[in-house]
Amino acid sequence: MRSNRNLRVWPVLMVLALAGCVGTEGQRRVQEANELLSADQLDEALAAYRDAERMEPDLADAHYGEGLALYQLQRHAEAEPALLRAVELDPEQALYHVYLGRVLGRLDRLEEAEEVFRRATVLEPIDPAGWRGLGLTLYNLGRGAEARVALEKYLAFARSDSDRSAIMQ
Repeated sequence: MRSNRNLRVWPVLMVLALAGCVGTEGQRRVQEANELLSADQLDEALAAYRDAERMEPDLADAHYGEGLALYQLQRHAEAEPALLRAVELDPEQALYHVYLGRVLGRLDRLEEAEEVFRRATVLEPIDPAGWRGLGLTLYNLGRGAEARVALEKYLAFARSDSDRSAIMQ
C-alpha cells in the first residue's frame, strides 16, 4: 500500500522522471533515485541522488532530489543547501522554490519562505502549491487578510478540495 506521502510527491516524481529521460549517467542515477523515493526507500534514494551529484555536480535534479529526500526524512537544515543549489542551477523551476519555501518554513524562517513562495507563484501562477505555501506562511506571520487572498487562489487552482473546509474557517 502506498503512503499518503507518496501520493503527495507523485507530481514531483513525474517532473524528476521526465528530467531523467535524456540519458546521461547522472540522469540515469537520478531516475533510479526517483524510483527508490517512490518506493519510500528514502535513505537509499538519498544515497543515489548524492551519487548523481558526484557524477554531475551541476545536475539540478540531483540536488533537488537530495533536498526532497532530506525533507521527507525531516532533516530540514540539511535539505536547505541542496535545494538552494537546485534553485541556483535552475532558477526557473517553480517546484524547487516550493520545496525550498517549505524547508524554510519548517526552519521557522517565515520571511524568507514568503519571498521564495512569492517567486514560485510568479514562475507558475496557476500551480496551487506555491499559493498554498504562501498562504500558510502569511497566516503564520499573522497576516490573515493576505493569507486569505493567497489561499483563495490556491483553492481556485487545486484539483481537490480536501483543504477547503480547514482553509475557509
